[in-house]
Amino acid sequence: MTAAAFVYTATLQSTGDQLHIDDEAAGRIKLDAGQAPHVSCELTIARPSQAIIDKLDPRQSPPPRVLIHGTRTDAAGNVQTRDFDLHVRRRPNEQDASPLQLTLASDEALLDDYRALMDDSSALAHQDSLRAIVDGALMNAGIPYNLVLYPEAGTGSDWGMGWGTSGAGTLQLNMGPTTIDGIPFSNYAKATWTAAQTATTSQMMFGTTTSMPVTPGQAYTVSCYAQGSSIPGNWAIGVQWFTAAGATISEANSPAAAVTGSYKRWSLTATAPANAAYVRPRFRSSGAPYPQVNSAIRVTGVQLDVGSTLRPYRYRVLQPGGEDFPVPALADSQNLIRNPRAGSNTTDWAVTWASGGATISRVASGGPSYAPSYVQLYANQATSSTGVYVFIGENIIGVSPGKLYELSASANPPAGVNVTVDAILYDSNGNIVGFATPSQITGDGNWQRAGTAFFAPETAVRARVRLNVLGSLAYGVYFGITGWRLSESTGDEANDRTYFDGGTPDTAQYDYSFADAAHASVSKRTRLVDAATPDGLTWYAGRSALEFLGPIVQRFGQRLVCNERREWTLRDANYLEDGSITVRYAVNMHAGSDTIDRDAGIWYDARVVRYKWTSRAGIQYERVDAFALNTPPSLVDYLEVDAAYPGPGRAEAAVRSAQQRGRQIEATMFADLTAAAEQPVSGNFDGLPAQTGKAQSVQFDLTGDQMTLTLRSTDTPEHAWILQPAAAWTTGPVGESWTEAA
Repeated sequence: MTAAAFVYTATLQSTGDQLHIDDEAAGRIKLDAGQAPHVSCELTIARPSQAIIDKLDPRQSPPPRVLIHGTRTDAAGNVQTRDFDLHVRRRPNEQDASPLQLTLASDEALLDDYRALMDDSSALAHQDSLRAIVDGALMNAGIPYNLVLYPEAGTGSDWGMGWGTSGAGTLQLNMGPTTIDGIPFSNYAKATWTAAQTATTSQMMFGTTTSMPVTPGQAYTVSCYAQGSSIPGNWAIGVQWFTAAGATISEANSPAAAVTGSYKRWSLTATAPANAAYVRPRFRSSGAPYPQVNSAIRVTGVQLDVGSTLRPYRYRVLQPGGEDFPVPALADSQNLIRNPRAGSNTTDWAVTWASGGATISRVASGGPSYAPSYVQLYANQATSSTGVYVFIGENIIGVSPGKLYELSASANPPAGVNVTVDAILYDSNGNIVGFATPSQITGDGNWQRAGTAFFAPETAVRARVRLNVLGSLAYGVYFGITGWRLSESTGDEANDRTYFDGGTPDTAQYDYSFADAAHASVSKRTRLVDAATPDGLTWYAGRSALEFLGPIVQRFGQRLVCNERREWTLRDANYLEDGSITVRYAVNMHAGSDTIDRDAGIWYDARVVRYKWTSRAGIQYERVDAFALNTPPSLVDYLEVDAAYPGPGRAEAAVRSAQQRGRQIEATMFADLTAAAEQPVSGNFDGLPAQTGKAQSVQFDLTGDQMTLTLRSTDTPEHAWILQPAAAWTTGPVGESWTEAA
């Protein structure tokens, strides 16, 4: 093969300044499937002006970005190009006027920069979706995301429709899934005219006037996918700018064009004007001819990005596609209140007051669905009663010093009656040693639930839980109280305040039982499946985004990758990059090495993963995830993880990945700008059987026409189908685990 001509250029993106790459020590760009960041770069540039050196300071927020552009021209004149959009991690500045050696990286490195400032349990609200958990963490870490709240419409979305003069119709927001240009969309919206429009414009609006904040002077790029049927006239994608008070400032629209029966992506870049606080994207008609009866438009995939670049569609941060997984966080628990809903009587319940009087009685039904029986409080004195509270006494409920507890209850006070839920803590001598912060219910006649958390003081051994009536209670007023729950915190506040007792119906995840007699003993909730702990989905203060997400995604055999185009994906063991690499010794390969090493940590048939962590309540835990392919195993790998248990699966994924790795081959060859880590590779090497596998890493030498390929491969029989010219490589060995020795 004849060497091709290569040219690499580098540009400081914020200013457009050219950074002149040093001819002799240009550097290298490496893409590695087993590392975060996925793309790393060492770039040597001729010493620029001091002004540019200052602009390369990585302490800026966000750090400066450099665009490296590669061009390859072969002997036949065929041209390849590729861009690498990376940010600056390190900029040394020697005093002898020597070239600058910059360290650049893809955006996973930013996830190590960002650490939670306080404990964040928001991921617990997204236990149905790994992708939603990842998206949420990336957004919190400052990774650019789609600003549209409901990009694919759907029930409950804030999309709206204006039908124009005399026009009317129906807007359906939940039309179901569709696929456009290979991109899966969960839903699209359809607007159908039932009365003809006669003048002005019609428009589909994506959000409210205050749902998407903007910064004056900042450029934004909006886009959507749209198609129509029997829809006349031309349409455009546009934005409306609003003040903080919601007043319209101005609008901007793309060039108008016809809407056809095929989906088309429409886009516009516009700059927020002075005083702009919010923006609302919209898809609008641009005048006559107007929609008639049965005209229809269909829209989905609305995207609003900061900047002037039209980016590939994404719902939030992650690119579409790939499997999603539920991530349930489960924990055993006890409800320490033994008769929390007056299941068969009012034993343990009492009422007291300062003036007036009140009674309590059991009502068998009519409470909330989870606690149908309840205790009714009734003001039975002719004068108003004050200081009224219903309680379950301290002689009934025990607590442990230093532990964090969650307390909750339900009530339905009428309008004008407000109540609080709280607790009093006692020592062994009956002295009050602490209080729980009250949580209020504002009465409206409906069942409502209130909860509070408290640490039991060092001397606390007992607790009285109570529902306090604020102010006075007029004669004849009555309402219900039920569903008490007092439990040690599991770290999942919402779940810890969800009612259960021993009679709660069992589920696929939990068994419910009484410790002894029904409605007269502590209730227990026992996990039936191995799953993440609530701590495993809690992002603790001081932990980086990568430290939080890593254990969660690796449980499912996934890796979080940001490529050189700033596109984020979750990749499993079967992920393949587009394209392929063919290696032929003495044809396009200059040199290589072949390693089989039992001690390198690239092969094993069993693994033990030990998780160690301290909960928010200060309790230390350990959980083990282990998997062996053979009995007994031949080689057991051990990994200790300083993180809460995210659920089982990481050990098995790593073991199965390791089985596909036999040889590790490194080849130095002519460069190919289309080459990427995780592309399928086939090769013939001197003295070896034919090899097939996936590229573990690809490293480009910026001085010329050379790259280094690392291949995790397996031996392939000489006549295997994978080596036949017409064959397509669809499955193959798996690369090493993400961010760890696999």
